[in-house]
Amino acid sequence: MTYFHKLPKKQLLTSVLALLGLVALPLSASAKNTISITGSNTMMPINHKLASEYAKINPHVKIEVESRGSETGFKALINNETDIAAASREMTAQELYLFKEKTGTLPEKIVVTFDGIGVYVHSTNPVRQLTVSQLSRIMTGEIQNWQEVGGPDRKIDIFTRDTNSGTRTYMSSHVMHNHSLSDKALTVHSTDELAESVARNQGAIGYGGINYTQGANIIRLSENPGEKGVWPSRENLVNGKYPLSRPLMFY
Repeated sequence: MTYFHKLPKKQLLTSVLALLGLVALPLSASAKNTISITGSNTMMPINHKLASEYAKINPHVKIEVESRGSETGFKALINNETDIAAASREMTAQELYLFKEKTGTLPEKIVVTFDGIGVYVHSTNPVRQLTVSQLSRIMTGEIQNWQEVGGPDRKIDIFTRDTNSGTRTYMSSHVMHNHSLSDKALTVHSTDELAESVARNQGAIGYGGINYTQGANIIRLSENPGEKGVWPSRENLVNGKYPLSRPLMFY
């Protein structure tokens, strides 16, 4: 499922104009014909879409996209190694301090769109809904068998993103409330790889942007026991009903 490839034209053009505004800054002579976007793996599809739309407006400028996690984008922006940092989380106070220390000003932030963090399970897993609390207890290792949440008697295998990932940071703060991730969790370095791992493993659970499923299922989430789970539809992302929704940003 993807919403990035189906952005309303008006919203897409607004995002392109935002991109133009961000890069309407003095660039080095060697970079005049290239704009670099570095950061969020989740934002890779929308970044490529924006690059394609921008090429229609200005075909003489090449947009280079590198997607290795929000933290890598912020580091590159602070070190003047990229024009735009694509991010699925806010810059931290420390990152803002380092940017201001180097540039004398604070970066401009533009919200491009809203994204939901999907919770992936194997396609044969009968579990179709979890509460946020159950998800937290799974991620921290308190719940270790699917039978504890209404599924089969099977060990839960957790797949997580690396520490450069803004999505992992979001999960840590908004789901696990800064409790430690299970030491049995398996770390992967892209959302594609994570979704593919879940799709291959019957006991797996993972998380990522809702446009990366790779054959895995996305389940519904509810805030409280007994409530009907909410599907991460675009409407539920925008109106805030889906528990794990967040803005995606350019800095």
